[in-house]
Amino acid sequence: MKGGSIIKKYILSFGVTIGTIALLFFIGNTFHISLLSVQWIYVNEPENFQMEAKGGLIPVAVGLILGFITDYVLSEKEKKQGHQL
Repeated sequence: MKGGSIIKKYILSFGVTIGTIALLFFIGNTFHISLLSVQWIYVNEPENFQMEAKGGLIPVAVGLILGFITDYVLSEKEKKQGHQL
């Protein structure tokens, strides 16, 4: 069951990353915090079509950092126990 536990560890780390990003973007959009929000700009004119997304990279950076920390903690726990989770 080595492969299954490795996949569980990466799924958990990925889930923490995506969950953190989603939560911070939700907070930013709800409370109108520009550093944590995404702004969609959509222009549809007969001769011009534009679609832009502007947003802060802070939620992405924090999510990635927490994902790496989760992976590190799980790896250290795995080493202490002497087997994979």
